[in-house]
Amino acid sequence: MKECRLHRKMLCGVVRRDSEHRIVSETIPIHAAYGSKQIEKNEKRIKELDRLFRKIYEDNVNGKLNDERFYKLSDGYEAEQEQLKQEIEALTAEVNEADTEAANVAKLIAITKKYTRIDELTSKVLNAFVDKIVVHERKKKDGKRTQKIDIYTIPMSGL
Repeated sequence: MKECRLHRKMLCGVVRRDSEHRIVSETIPIHAAYGSKQIEKNEKRIKELDRLFRKIYEDNVNGKLNDERFYKLSDGYEAEQEQLKQEIEALTAEVNEADTEAANVAKLIAITKKYTRIDELTSKVLNAFVDKIVVHERKKKDGKRTQKIDIYTIPMSGL
């Protein structure tokens, strides 16, 4: 799990300006493949533990394995399975987050390439970089009217 957190920090893209002040993007592949491989590995181990559990159950029924040993082994297998299931859940969430970040960065790169030189702030340019605008209700305080406005830009995580 610790290794996955280290790999998650890898970016899917970097935006910078070159010597002529043009926007240049460098794509670095997301390391979500590590998480996917680890998920597959954990799922395979869960299936193996199921097979082992069936085997020790049969051995216990046939008298090859005493009850004390059976309970000890089955408790260990169940604990390991539970840990693996939790790890799969966490890895799946991290892979999904990495995919979302990759999509956000790709969208940002595409927009910044389109608008490398902004001479005038038009509504078209503004709409490209603004995700949403929330206008709150007007409030009157001490004879003055105020109104809160929240402007949300497009997600720029990872940059």
